[in-house]
Amino acid sequence: MRTYKRKPCSRKYKDYDEETLEKALESYVSGQNTLKEAGEQYGMPYVTIYRKFKGLHSKPHGGQTALTPNEEKAIVKGVSVAAEWGFPFERGETFEMVKSYLDQKGSKIRNFSNNTPGEGWFHGFMKRHGDTIT
Repeated sequence: MRTYKRKPCSRKYKDYDEETLEKALESYVSGQNTLKEAGEQYGMPYVTIYRKFKGLHSKPHGGQTALTPNEEKAIVKGVSVAAEWGFPFERGETFEMVKSYLDQKGSKIRNFSNNTPGEGWFHGFMKRHGDTIT
């Protein structure tokens, strides 16, 4: 099995955990360290600590989902309940459920054709919730 190896001189992405970031932020907020000192001490860019302090860039990386996390949880719950009652949903029925929900809500998702999600949405949805539904 091949493992991914970063190209030389490519951008370094997050190589620390949230706990380390919280400790660095705490040392800055309490006045023990400056931003630069906290960054050096905990091995991360000081700008990362600053952004966490200011609450910037709080969204997850990549494209944002069309539905909110609560809406997706409700869909997962609906699909799970239907399956428990002996009526498992297939892909097309899931599309119809989402379209019906959006139409009743009065929302118009521009990425969906006629408020009906596509295969790309379904693939991402299953990737996000594959541990709960199949």
